[in-house]
Order: sequence, then structure tokens, then C-alpha cells
Amino acid sequence: VDVLLLNAVGVDGPAEDGWAPGNVHFLDAPPECVMGGNGGSGAYLLGRLGNRVSLNTRVGADVYGAKLSDWFSEACVDVMGPPALRTAVNTILFGNDGARRSYYYTGEKVDWGVSLDAEGGDWMYASGYGQVTSGDLETLTGIFRKARATGARVVFDPGPWFMQVASTVQMLAAWRQPDCLIGTEDELAARRPEEDIEALVSGLLGDGASRVVVKRGGQGAAFGEA
Repeated sequence: VDVLLLNAVGVDGPAEDGWAPGNVHFLDAPPECVMGGNGGSGAYLLGRLGNRVSLNTRVGADVYGAKLSDWFSEACVDVMGPPALRTAVNTILFGNDGARRSYYYTGEKVDWGVSLDAEGGDWMYASGYGQVTSGDLETLTGIFRKARATGARVVFDPGPWFMQVASTVQMLAAWRQPDCLIGTEDELAARRPEEDIEALVSGLLGDGASRVVVKRGGQGAAFGEA
């Protein structure tokens, strides 16, 4: 769950007790509680579009988990994996200067192997989150192979999380498995520094993925296919 606080001024100032400028801050808009990115929002959207979707995640037994469960039920998303005590929550403060400050509670570990329990899937999508380690990437690489052996096509978005913990050798080995690799330009270029976007896409295709999508923010996205 993402909790958004808009125009949260003064968050970098010294803390004060009581009714003081360093303690009390007024917001121009109420906090927004929305579904976080990656697996959750993707599963919800696909479900609302009428697709059969299973989601391997950890939903907590708390107020945020209750809201997530309602959203997934609306979209007919089958939530897999054991329940958690607490839901992962990201609190994002947006200042008047446009700066973004994030505070993560990363929740509980995902068991990647549970994903293989979903029957008859045409696609498997996997993405990083705050608790991943390099060992998770090794595990996922093996799961990608098993999923493809069943006829499923694999999409992988490592996100900033895997990029921070995995070596270049590990990452390139993982990139050879999915049918489609997705990432931001900064994330993917960090492993394959190239002069321009076309060279970056070509290099990533050369690493083994048959399709590549490079997200470029306001510039849209670049796509390549082997």
C-alpha cells in the first residue's frame, strides 16, 4: 500500500514537542491510500479487464491488508501465499518544492516457489520489492526456467530493489531467462552503459531476452524485439 501525503512541508526541519512549527504541519489535501506498484497493481488491472489472475504476495492481518483484500476481491484476483501479520506500506511525502521522500515498511518475505502452484497460466510476471536479496534472484532464475518449461511466458521487472543487491554477473544470468525484460532507463543502463537508447535496447536483446521494454519517464518507453 502507498500512503501519499501531498504538500507535506517542513519534514526536514528539527522536531519539536507540543504545538510547535517543527511538530504540527497542515496538508493541502487529505492523505491518499492507493495500491502499490509492481505485482499488486498489475494483478488488479488485469483482473478488472477480465483476465484470470493469481498473485503471489503477503497480505497482512491489519487495516491495510483488509483494504487490499477488498480491492483484490473486486478484481477477482486469487491471492496466493500465506497471510502475513503486517502489510508492506510505503509512506511518500511530497513537499511544496516537488521533492519526494519515502519511508518504507517492507513487510514479510515472499516465497517465490508458490508462484508455480498457479495452474494453466499463460504469463508469469515477477518484480522486485524491498526485502529481496541476491539469493532471491538466484531462486527466481530457476523458477523462470520451470515456468517456461510449462509453456508460460515470463516477464521480469527487477526494479531498483534487485539492482541494488545483485552483481552484474547474477543480473545478466537472470536476464537470459524471461521472454520480456522491463526496467527504467537508469536501472538497465547501470548494468549495460550505452551511448543512446537504441544501443541500450540492442545490448539488452543481445543478453538473451527476446523482448525489452525500457521505461523513460516523460519520454515514454523504448521497445525492442529479437
